[in-house]
Amino acid sequence: MFTKAMIVMDIWTTGFPLSKCARGLKKLGTSDLCLLECIEEMNFPGINLDIIRSSAQSELEKQKSFLIKYGMKVEAKALVGKTCRSINRVAVEEDRSLIVLGSYMHTRTYEILMGNTASEAICNQIMPILLIHMFHGRKQPDYINEESYEFLEHVLFPTDFSTNADYALKYLEKILDMGPGRITLMHVQNRTLISPHLSHKLEEFNRIDYERLSKIKEQLVSRTSHSTPIEIIISYGHPVKEITETINSKDVSLIVMGSQGRGFMQETFIGSISQNVARSSRAPILLIPMPERDRNRLQFQESMQKTTQ
Repeated sequence: MFTKAMIVMDIWTTGFPLSKCARGLKKLGTSDLCLLECIEEMNFPGINLDIIRSSAQSELEKQKSFLIKYGMKVEAKALVGKTCRSINRVAVEEDRSLIVLGSYMHTRTYEILMGNTASEAICNQIMPILLIHMFHGRKQPDYINEESYEFLEHVLFPTDFSTNADYALKYLEKILDMGPGRITLMHVQNRTLISPHLSHKLEEFNRIDYERLSKIKEQLVSRTSHSTPIEIIISYGHPVKEITETINSKDVSLIVMGSQGRGFMQETFIGSISQNVARSSRAPILLIPMPERDRNRLQFQESMQKTTQ
């Protein structure tokens, strides 16, 4: 599924579990890796950037020689330039199908004040991003063993039935072909949108959305020979809180979701549900963007609707 992937290193993610992540990616079908580190002038004021780049390249080469032992093709690049722009440019030039980023669990305020490569990359996303949270000084989750990340132990698919969620479902289908341990399909009835004026229709909404999730389950079961258990969850509350609680209580090892849900214009200002889940989740999250042509079309339609209201 992700034959050619790129792992991005930066000064904010020192200690990234590179070898464990690489071995976990190999189980997802990755055989060709690019290790990329971007050096931005603002992070090294008054220092010769060529010296910094040379030092970073030397360190990447050491990591490259280590990863080659796992039977993977590995390329290492240290570049001077704007991080997010360099990530997207290199990924497109090298025909990468996945960008892997390490991140700590930061608040939105922290990111505005201090900057955050993962958050910036998500906002400018052009291809699937796998976000890996790090656990310095904390007990690591069960899906991280001594050897690798076990991404496929329990896959959670939260959906709002949007167009972007439909694109993300295609990736879930590919993951199902790999024989994951179990899958959970989840939809959250958003309390903010329902209460108080539509509370009397909650039971009806639950029935309709359970049928939707059941159809997705049937679609998944019909396309695979694996006997992967598939669970359906419908909850009521704030989507980020409900999804995060499910991640923790169900020992989720990977979340797969669209990076943009319903309401493009609103999410530009308050941050999408997927971005907030990415900030708070302890499990890796695979964010799937919508193809650019469809994204632009839906954004235009929404803006037109707002001007006519």
